[in-house]
Amino acid sequence: MKASKTLPLLAALLVSACTVFPDSPPARLYSVDLGASRGVQSCSGLRFALREIRLPGYLDRHEVLLGLNGSLVEVSAQHLWASPLSRELTRLLAQGVQDRLKGASLMPYPVRQAERPDWILIPEITRISHGEKAYSLSLQLNVLRLDDNGMAAKGSRSAEPLSAQVQLPLGGENPDNATRAARSARLLGEATGAALDQLTPRLARQLCPPA
Repeated sequence: MKASKTLPLLAALLVSACTVFPDSPPARLYSVDLGASRGVQSCSGLRFALREIRLPGYLDRHEVLLGLNGSLVEVSAQHLWASPLSRELTRLLAQGVQDRLKGASLMPYPVRQAERPDWILIPEITRISHGEKAYSLSLQLNVLRLDDNGMAAKGSRSAEPLSAQVQLPLGGENPDNATRAARSARLLGEATGAALDQLTPRLARQLCPPA
């Protein structure tokens, strides 16, 4: 008798749970692409390594940044980076520097004694502004020279970091979150690549051995 009363109650609870907690849509994953370089400098003989990029806290997260308005950070749990963003950007920047400085060799980081680079680049995205009308990004590179023992050479750090700012326009439309996430991933790649293009001639002047 008790079993006959318990079963309808359990069924009612299951129906209620399904109503309150419906299945969530699957998360969408996004990646970054810096695009092709717009300028190449000759830099034969340069050996460099790139440390992992530093990112602002609002960008260094699993969720794609949909918008940034003052202190309001807009994200969605349904729109995620396919891999950790700092690791992906570091890989892309290292390859981007190598593509833009023709003849340069990318060395492993952390530094190995048998494969010691001449220079270490320390990248940082210091600021992003993602409003309704424009997307802007500031990229900074600290440059550190190593001595024959693989230690930082005295006075080797550049007095002023190399820095570049890029601003890209946004349309006036009000898209859904999926469109905003895809646009944000595209803009992050385009702006980072454009900033690296700006820095390439200055990097070449500072790092590349004379012919």
